[in-house]
Amino acid sequence: MKKRTHSPAKQKGFALVIALSLMGFILLLLLSIATFVRVESLSSAAALSQLEARQNALLGLQVALGELQRSAGPDQRVTATGDLLAGTHISRRNLAGVWDSTDGTFLQWLVSDFDRENVAINFVQTEALDPDLNNVVLVGGGSALADADNRSIVVNLNNTGILSEAGTVGRYGWWIGDEGVKARVNVDNPFEVGNKQYGVLAL
Repeated sequence: MKKRTHSPAKQKGFALVIALSLMGFILLLLLSIATFVRVESLSSAAALSQLEARQNALLGLQVALGELQRSAGPDQRVTATGDLLAGTHISRRNLAGVWDSTDGTFLQWLVSDFDRENVAINFVQTEALDPDLNNVVLVGGGSALADADNRSIVVNLNNTGILSEAGTVGRYGWWIGDEGVKARVNVDNPFEVGNKQYGVLAL
């Protein structure tokens, strides 16, 4: 009987198929690794941006608390909202202002884009700019009901940049609401019967 032998051409063809299969597998492996690295890089960049945004927000909170303590901390200070003044623009009516009760001097509006170098009470008469990259909504849809009587609170970020050797690396904005004006003083007293008042409403 003759021995069955494989021709050199068939052996070379089989080796070529194996080589091409291995090359395809290696290429697929490299593409998978590259995709994984890219996804991880994007995820890390997003996490870093989120961390920076949170740190900027915390900085804004600390600045706001400092401004509140500095301007409204003493017992001689009183606060009121912008709609107390005539000519206040509807977009500024919910800003809180601080006055010195000893002489009635206006001190400042409790919002980050108020110019503290040139104190101007008529700041509330200017219209807030429309939201964009430099003007952000602090209170609006999603955090409070915005309607015709209560416009969103928009602040400008141009003067609150966080600087480093590389330039401006972030910005922040803050606004302080006056909680003392959210209850009406002329509400009906349910305990009043005729001219006799049997109870006192706690506001």
